[in-house]
Amino acid sequence: MRIHEIIGKITGGSRRLDEGRKYVPISKRQTIAVDTPHVKGQQVHAHLDETRVVNKDGSRSHGNTPFHMTKAEEEALLALNFDIPKSRLIESEGNKVDLVLRAEIIDLLIRLRQFVSNRPS
Repeated sequence: MRIHEIIGKITGGSRRLDEGRKYVPISKRQTIAVDTPHVKGQQVHAHLDETRVVNKDGSRSHGNTPFHMTKAEEEALLALNFDIPKSRLIESEGNKVDLVLRAEIIDLLIRLRQFVSNRPS
């Protein structure tokens, strides 16, 4: 559950957490919401939409999954001094890195481990 959903439940949905929020329009259809830190250890971060949030240092925020940003999003954030990778791929979240392995690779690693453990010394 996201913080704004928790606050909505507590307040009956009548209050949003917009303190320190700046809205940056990047097209007729999209506005980026830039937040100042509101939790200890948090960075300035930008909400590109409901699921894509990027920190000022270019890392993911709010526990989302890796994502690509558009050129327009990149340009808007670079103008706000965000550190965006040239690939526009936002992968890591701080010191954490997500690794996704295909089922075939996992199966191969399991078989390799079994082969090595069954080998005579």
